[in-house]
Amino acid sequence: MPTSTQFSLARRLESVGFSDIVQVRNKILELREAGEEVYEFHGGEPYFETPDAIKESLAMAIAQNKTHYAPSSGIAPLRQRLAEKLARKNGLHVTADDILITTGGMQALYAAFQAVLNPGEECIVFSPLWTPIGEILRGCEAAPLLIDSAEARRSGLRDALRQAMRPSVRAIYYNTPNNPSGLVFTREEAKIVAEFAIEHDLVVIADEAYEDLVYDGEHFSIAQLPDMMERTITCFTFSKS
Repeated sequence: MPTSTQFSLARRLESVGFSDIVQVRNKILELREAGEEVYEFHGGEPYFETPDAIKESLAMAIAQNKTHYAPSSGIAPLRQRLAEKLARKNGLHVTADDILITTGGMQALYAAFQAVLNPGEECIVFSPLWTPIGEILRGCEAAPLLIDSAEARRSGLRDALRQAMRPSVRAIYYNTPNNPSGLVFTREEAKIVAEFAIEHDLVVIADEAYEDLVYDGEHFSIAQLPDMMERTITCFTFSKS
């Protein structure tokens, strides 16, 4: 029998690099361990500690043995409360059955891209972008098709989308408020993206993780526009709010 084997990754991972965000985080940890003072601007993590009420609820759930498998889509009371929040705050009128709980925004986005994109297809991505998005897309054997957000807004968002469009495009990654730039697309810009998606039968993956961190303008959920609910996967996360 052979005493050793050569381990090789699946070919679909050949174009996937090591996360830029993780490299920055690892460097910060390294500097802090060396006694350096570091000011963080790299991650969307609140500066305050987890509120006591949340920690107490977690401890109570453990004490009550709520540690076994839950429904795969998430527990019903949580999904119902989130449905109420989506109607009240985002103008999205859905039922609990339309909501899926994941272990973080990254898993939600990964699942969305995997569900929508086939190998060789492309996804329009407004740039600058949260760098892991490119890695997720390449892991799906798809590719990001970048549009410079600032230039598109100056020259016309509709024209920028039309110029980028080609037969291989299947989806639009619509991140507002944007990570890392902070750009907040307006209601009118959302309408342009929605009309383009409908015209070309595209799926919109709306990343709204930073909905509560808006310093200029007003956040608007694209899925509330006419005919967009059925072609939009909207991702939110507790960690930013």
